[in-house]
Amino acid sequence: MPSDYAYSARRIDGSPSDGFLQADSLHEARQLLRQQGLFVLALNAAGRTAAVEATHAIGAASGLFATNRVTRNQIMMLTSQLAIMSQSGVELADAISNMAATTANPNLKSTLEAVHVSLEEGVQLSAALRAFPKIFDEVFVSAIRAGEASGKMTQVLQRLSTMLRNQDRMRSAIHGALAYPAVLLLISVLVLFAVVFFVLPQFSKVFTDVGIVPPPTTAVLLSIGAVIRGNTILFLGGAAAATIAFVVFSQTPAFRKLADYLWLNTILTRTAARSLTTGRVFRLLGMMLNSGIPLLETLQLCARSVSSQQFRTLMDTMQERVILGHMIGPVLARCPFLPSGAAQMIMTAERTGKLSEVFELIGVHFEEDGERQLRDRVKLLEPAVIVVMGALVGLIVASVMLPLFDFSSVSGRA
Repeated sequence: MPSDYAYSARRIDGSPSDGFLQADSLHEARQLLRQQGLFVLALNAAGRTAAVEATHAIGAASGLFATNRVTRNQIMMLTSQLAIMSQSGVELADAISNMAATTANPNLKSTLEAVHVSLEEGVQLSAALRAFPKIFDEVFVSAIRAGEASGKMTQVLQRLSTMLRNQDRMRSAIHGALAYPAVLLLISVLVLFAVVFFVLPQFSKVFTDVGIVPPPTTAVLLSIGAVIRGNTILFLGGAAAATIAFVVFSQTPAFRKLADYLWLNTILTRTAARSLTTGRVFRLLGMMLNSGIPLLETLQLCARSVSSQQFRTLMDTMQERVILGHMIGPVLARCPFLPSGAAQMIMTAERTGKLSEVFELIGVHFEEDGERQLRDRVKLLEPAVIVVMGALVGLIVASVMLPLFDFSSVSGRA
């Protein structure tokens, strides 16, 4: 016997369409709506209560901790595939089912299967994704919800895909720029380790055998090496304890606040850091505004998604101004850590009504500028590491070799 179903959908022109229909199953009801040219936003058995939906959401959320190994790159690929399939006219429920069948990550597979079940039961995509906050953050879910409300899901998915791709590219660029100096530093530490534990003991024996009294610098160096070798376990334990303490401290708000302040205000990093962070925040704001999310909600979401405490405070201040009905340009103009010219362009965009477009354009500009500046800073860091570590190794070699040369020359004259 056919059952009654309540639906919420949008027509091809974007206009809403809500009502009831009879069908033997949810799948048949969805097919009937598709045949009418409707984009299904929600489809529920008539009389289904909010309590039932809440129970379903809780059940879907029970697997959160099993999905925390899904990578950002996998989310980017998922979004790109959804955008392509949506543009090709494939229903989102079918697209997600196909990706669940082909993904190699078991955690992502189980998540997509749960999302597909929710969609088949008539739950909106944004609500189904919201059950997995460890994978789909608030910005992602809110953008999907805006796409559902506006009927522009394909465009929203394309913007999300572009944003995630740019974020991944930026992280790769930063990691690539810092990789070489990090390798140099590691090699230098290994060299110093070898000198302290293998080279200095040999020279200490030579000084003792030939009866040379080493100069003060050499004596201090040999004493430091002897102390470290004699208390290896103590030093290693202290290093391990310091590492653990640093890891624990790095998880605290105080550390994040301090690191954020140093990143944005240290002479060596502030220019690149301010451009990079401003670019990311502005691109995020532009993407959300272009997706149809209201300005106030956009600022709230951005404040929760950015890692910089100073930019969070800026977003909070902008929210207060928007609530009072004021423009956000003057707030940006008074901000001391924004790159030059950014506030003026936003103020112009507010007057012309092109805030979302300008936010994205400015974001692209400052991200690229920050990436270029970061590469320039790293190019200066590489020779600096080489010079400093070379000077340390040279000091050690000179301290142990010069006394031996002096002894050899004296012995030769004798």
